[in-house]
Amino acid sequence: MKKSAKPKSTSIKSSRPKTLLEKTEEIKSIIMASMLIVFGMILGAILVGVLIEKKSESISKKFAETAATNANKNPSQKYPNAAAINFPSAILIVSGSVEAVSDSEIKIKTSICQGEKEFTGKITAKTEIIRRERQGNSPFLKDAKANISEIKKDDRVVLEAYENISEETTFEAKRIVIEKSLAVPVASPQ
Repeated sequence: MKKSAKPKSTSIKSSRPKTLLEKTEEIKSIIMASMLIVFGMILGAILVGVLIEKKSESISKKFAETAATNANKNPSQKYPNAAAINFPSAILIVSGSVEAVSDSEIKIKTSICQGEKEFTGKITAKTEIIRRERQGNSPFLKDAKANISEIKKDDRVVLEAYENISEETTFEAKRIVIEKSLAVPVASPQ
């Protein structure tokens, strides 16, 4: 038994052409819809801008309040979640830049966690003076005996003491190391 095929439904458009008035009304409604969409987008953008500005003002206020509150706290109170730094109880070596040098003493300025600090190393007959430098393109450093006259203002030096200097700024220097040419040589591109 054969099934009969259903006839396909077709929509019949009006064969009558649109009048000028109908075309004008259709164009008018398209223009109005477009204008509403554009107007809505402009209004939305303004609203989002206002919300962002209010949020940024709120964040700025909170930041200023936090900064003002933290200004009078010590570093461990400012950053309670930061890892604690345990400083050694004894300090025997300091490094820094030379502020002044004479036959009997050397003054250096060093940057430490509490800020800049100045140390004075007393130079005696027992004080060993060493020049540490890189030889040519070698990555290794070489130590050589040096004289106090080789040390100039702004040179980088390391002062080693005989005793704990954590509470001292003036001490007898056991060793002075002059650090010269410590930059690593870089090969030029081929």
